[in-house]
Amino acid sequence: MKTLNYVLIALAFLALSCGSSETADSIPNEDQTSSSSNEAFSYLTKIDMGYGVSIAYKPEVSKLINKGIDELDKTDPLYFEENHEGASILITTKIAAGGANYHIVYSSGPSADPSFAVYKDGDKEPIKVFYALEIAIPGNGNIYTAGHTNNMFNNRKKYQLKNNKLVEAEQAFYYVGLKSKTLKPITLYKSERLRTVVASLPADYKVEVLINKPKTDLYLVRTEFGLTGWVALKNQMYGNISIDKLFYAGD
Repeated sequence: MKTLNYVLIALAFLALSCGSSETADSIPNEDQTSSSSNEAFSYLTKIDMGYGVSIAYKPEVSKLINKGIDELDKTDPLYFEENHEGASILITTKIAAGGANYHIVYSSGPSADPSFAVYKDGDKEPIKVFYALEIAIPGNGNIYTAGHTNNMFNNRKKYQLKNNKLVEAEQAFYYVGLKSKTLKPITLYKSERLRTVVASLPADYKVEVLINKPKTDLYLVRTEFGLTGWVALKNQMYGNISIDKLFYAGD
């Protein structure tokens, strides 16, 4: 019994030691799972545009502008003419410490499709346009986006600045974490090949959508009982929705 107690104490100490390690990016809680990036980036300053749209940034390396491009004089170095109707320059900031300045331009889109365009200082074309509800720029060389814009769930992504390009950090899966219910019968399968049936679920059955495989319509779903299985969920057109609270990925 003493030996077992020593083992349990050692395991508990090891768990505490592992849990206290910092992330590779050295930013507290920046990659934690949350329903909103605002929770993970609460240490940053935030501009709230309403309707759940926001930008979080590091004020020490940023300059607040928050003006519509149409409000700027055409002689202003921040003014540009291309595709700017209704757009606002939110901030000028450094994506990486000691690096170049970038302008973050927000547009609500022609049909409520919020986007954030990133322009390097002096450039007239963006290096990246993010279609998202939330964007966070902590000044560590990364940009984080979250929210539903033309996709089916709250998609969290991380981009790294490399050679003046913002490259997505590839994930094995996108976390969905949606507790919901079926609106029509669905079948769960053992693997992504969708051949061996794990469970057939009726309508109005409680489920949790756990993850999505990137660049596919495959989702891993957990039943109320606790079984897990894969299901293909095509773009959730109105009137053809299999699981409640998933979005239609379009206009």
